[in-house]
Order: sequence, then structure tokens, then C-alpha cells
Amino acid sequence: MTLMARIQRNGPLQRLMHSQAVKRAGQCNQRDPLEAQQQIFRELVEKAAATQFGKEYGFARLTNQPFDKAYHHYKGRVPIRSYHEFMTDYFIAISRPYPSGVRPRIWIT
Repeated sequence: MTLMARIQRNGPLQRLMHSQAVKRAGQCNQRDPLEAQQQIFRELVEKAAATQFGKEYGFARLTNQPFDKAYHHYKGRVPIRSYHEFMTDYFIAISRPYPSGVRPRIWIT
């Protein structure tokens, strides 16, 4: 067994990683699953509010509403789409003309 394999298997790094994993598991086990899902929903809506998709469906208005109202609004306005439909509507805009007249080579978000 190589030195690196021994360090990874029995060393302080392994003990540290294990203790952090145990600590994180304990934190997750203490969370209310519904509250966690609501928090994730809020974070995703906040991040998406500035996107074309978020602007189209009014995500900015959802950020300050109680979860029940925000979710009801989201569910009623955002249609269910296939992956292909979503990609076509929001990412295959490359064929559209650009203000500069030059097609970008890379997209950075």
C-alpha cells in the first residue's frame, strides 16, 4: 500500500472528513424536510428572478411573498415543459441576431 493510500485510509484527513460528514448528517437530520424544501424553492426563485425565464413569469414578485402564495403563483403560471421545449425556448436563441452583429463564442453565466 502506498503512503498516500495509508494517509487517506487512516490519517488525520480521513478522520477530519469523517467527523465533518457526521456533523453535517446530524445537521440535516435536525431539519424539517418541508421547511428545507421551502427554503430551496425560495433560493431557486431568487436566483432565477434575473433570468429571462424568471422575468417572463414574474419571479421577482414571488421573493417577498409567503411560501403558500409564491408556490401557488408559480404552479399556476409556469407551464410544465419537456427538456427539449425548455432548451428551445431559452437556450437555442443562438440563431437570433445579436446587437453587435457578432455571434458570441461562449456564454458565461
